[in-house]
Amino acid sequence: MKRVLVTGGAGSIGVDLSRRLSEDGCLVRVLDLPVCDFSSIEGIDGVEVISGDITREDDLKKALSEVDTVVHLAALLPPKSEENEERTHLVNVHATQILVEMLKQIPSTHLVFTSSVTTYGDTTKENPPIPATYAGKPKSIYARSKIEAEDIIRSSGCPYTILRISGISIPAFMEPPEVWPFIPDQRMEFISRNDVVTAIFQSIVRDQARGTVLNIAGGPSWQMKGRDYVQAIYDIMGVPAEEAVYQDSSGFFDWYDTSQSQKILRYQETPFPRFLQLLEHAVEAFMSEG
Repeated sequence: MKRVLVTGGAGSIGVDLSRRLSEDGCLVRVLDLPVCDFSSIEGIDGVEVISGDITREDDLKKALSEVDTVVHLAALLPPKSEENEERTHLVNVHATQILVEMLKQIPSTHLVFTSSVTTYGDTTKENPPIPATYAGKPKSIYARSKIEAEDIIRSSGCPYTILRISGISIPAFMEPPEVWPFIPDQRMEFISRNDVVTAIFQSIVRDQARGTVLNIAGGPSWQMKGRDYVQAIYDIMGVPAEEAVYQDSSGFFDWYDTSQSQKILRYQETPFPRFLQLLEHAVEAFMSEG
């Protein structure tokens, strides 16, 4: 029976992952900040909640007791990560360093780290798909912090799996962003949230994932231009596509080589047409409740 710690586990991915692990017979411990809402986790069989801070050694030490796998989701994300570089370094890099130093004392513990495709920087002039071996030039505070954390993990000697995850799409009625994080003609490949959860879960249970750095994205059916993605979403939302506002310069998205990650993890279960069906059902349900 696996005993899994999920840092930053009170978010939607952490909750879904904890439920999936519990259903698989794992014992799960979730560590997240005291201000978080744990109501979606409390009451799940086999899931223990610890209220704490990953930047505090005492909280991490308590959370790591008797676990054999750590899923490190906790991080300061954009746009907050871009507001204070010192704070972002503390949460995304320093806390990872503390975690790794503690894991060195438990050498068999497997660390699954959720990184980001933003670590590649602007790849619009490269030939797609972008491989996980691509040496990018991260430009944002967030991306640089993820690269630093990856370097710490890879040089630690600890068993690890690093997942560079693309933009996550959720099949739910949500307000469109004020500005889409790409230009209309930009190559982009997002992924359904459920498939991200599956990828993380498979990284835990499949030994072949150890020692790998993998791109996690939706697959060929998700590879499109920015305007095509927005058009499809807006059609379901009932919003005119001409109302979309895009960035003035290219964002940190592209088409990715996921052949290795799909071979190992078998996580691409939601092709884009299926995602649109799920989104349409969610919008219809929202409208009927209103």
